[in-house]
Amino acid sequence: MKSSLFVILILCLLIPEISRSQEKITGQIIDQNKDPVSYANVLLLTQSDSSLVKGTISEETGNYTLTEVQVGDYILLVKM
Repeated sequence: MKSSLFVILILCLLIPEISRSQEKITGQIIDQNKDPVSYANVLLLTQSDSSLVKGTISEETGNYTLTEVQVGDYILLVKM
């Protein structure tokens, strides 16, 4: 299970489309079989101290959106 979560986390870090002008982060969470992961917690944390900035839950399709994000360096954490 830990290896699956690691694979999902890596995929989430590679998939997001970050648009600086719109200050929005979108992506799709998929598992190692490329199936969407529904209802996963998607957390945006500050890189400096890992405090929570924003969070959302992925849709049935695995898609998620974080809006009104300030430009900066973050950690994207996915929990199932």
